[in-house]
Amino acid sequence: MPSSNLPSSRSWMLLGALLAALWFPAVAAADPTEREERSRSDAEGGSLDGLFGDVGGWFGDDGEESELSRLEEGDDYGAIIADRPRSLRIFHGYATGITPRPELNGYVNGVLKRLVAELPVRNLPAQAYVMGSDSLSAAAAPCGAIAVDWGLLRALETEDELAFVLAHELAHVLFRHHTADWFVDAQHVSVSSGELAEEVVDKVEQTGGLSIDPSGKLSRAVKIGRVSYHLSKAVLLPAWTREQEDVADRFAIDLLVKAGYNHAAALTFFAKLDAWEKQMADPETGDPVALMLENAGHDPASWNDPDALFDSLLDNSGVLIDSLFGSEDHYPALERRDGVQEYVLELYKKARLPRNTPLPWAENGAGGQTAELHGLYRNAYLAFNKLREGETGSAEQFAGKSISKVTWSDGYPRLAFYQVRLAQNQPAKAQANIDFALEAPQPGVLLFTKRLQIAEDAGEWGEAARILDDARRRLDDPPALLPARIRIYPQVGRGHELTPTLLECRLAWSDQAEACEKEMEKSRL
Repeated sequence: MPSSNLPSSRSWMLLGALLAALWFPAVAAADPTEREERSRSDAEGGSLDGLFGDVGGWFGDDGEESELSRLEEGDDYGAIIADRPRSLRIFHGYATGITPRPELNGYVNGVLKRLVAELPVRNLPAQAYVMGSDSLSAAAAPCGAIAVDWGLLRALETEDELAFVLAHELAHVLFRHHTADWFVDAQHVSVSSGELAEEVVDKVEQTGGLSIDPSGKLSRAVKIGRVSYHLSKAVLLPAWTREQEDVADRFAIDLLVKAGYNHAAALTFFAKLDAWEKQMADPETGDPVALMLENAGHDPASWNDPDALFDSLLDNSGVLIDSLFGSEDHYPALERRDGVQEYVLELYKKARLPRNTPLPWAENGAGGQTAELHGLYRNAYLAFNKLREGETGSAEQFAGKSISKVTWSDGYPRLAFYQVRLAQNQPAKAQANIDFALEAPQPGVLLFTKRLQIAEDAGEWGEAARILDDARRRLDDPPALLPARIRIYPQVGRGHELTPTLLECRLAWSDQAEACEKEMEKSRL
């Protein structure tokens, strides 16, 4: 029954982003020395009997069956691959898109293959795609495609942790947790514009927006917006129920044990999750990755009116913050930890803990091309960080170190160098980095959008239309470009395409309808 006290469907979707993101914390890993000590102690073998011998009283019902045993032997999942093209259209619209590097994708899929080999089902078309994003998240589409942000790989401590993440996502696919609205909800999150967020931050700072608000209201609004944007950007999926998340958690433990991974790796997440949850609950300490949701602050006039901007921010983030940290529906990290510990102690108390498997880029890892590529991406990540700290010179150095023959056209490093050149007021060199990124087989929508903005700002509408057509062809017409089609095509004599494009917004990708309607209104002026 509808109720004014309940969050909107949009807020429920964003709440889902947090619930999933709680598995993939947005805090930096511990000090390397501390991490190494902890990993070494975890890897010494033994069982969880000793590790959790002092907790007591957390046992479930005797004879409880594992989640893995619920799968039917020989069940065929081959048909779900039919939705793979549609899922990839959404993945292309997220951050800088799918990373074109076989080294990273191959490694993650090797871990995924080891897990799938232990399943009793047939023809599961599971495949992982490493995304060019520094967010710490992963997401599974109904077709078995799993998006894994490079930022998550950066924060992991062991391959066992990666296996847990992948196994958790596999559970959502195998138990068919996705709703019929998944494609619409996922698209809504994937088009959250990091680009707009950075632009808003710059404008607020450049116009002195923070200093003209003696009450401090605008400053608070900015902080709340940063928290809510970060959460919206963190994951592609809608909300899971608590029961579904519990099932996925337990199933992941089962699969790690069967595949020979150290299932204690699941529990190494919880300290991070609890710390991150507390950090994100406080706008004063929330990670200032970006500013706001894509619908806030579009009106340039609001930059001189702190109250208007504050209201715009709260329209998009207030309900979310209340839902995340003031609602009984929020699923705290410590509760999830307790559930997993209870399950482990009931079914796997005596199970052997294998040694942790190091990641290729760890000090004791295998190294090779995967580690080299990871290092290049890490330089791009450091360049972004230095830019946020205002250290343009250091950012340029790290951005330069992120580009090699291997990463020449990779979107994530090129985006870092693009941002550096903009900060240095070198627009021609900034554009060159986007042009290099567009040489990749399938650059992300964000990169095409950057190039479209350059052409539009220069009044080069014919070039903008050419770029837009190229993006649609190479990315299988991603829905994130629907508003651009309405904005650009009338400028080059293709106004007859407006009506069918608007219908596509309304019927096929309804969550794009508002953005499309706004562009349509502008075209009529």
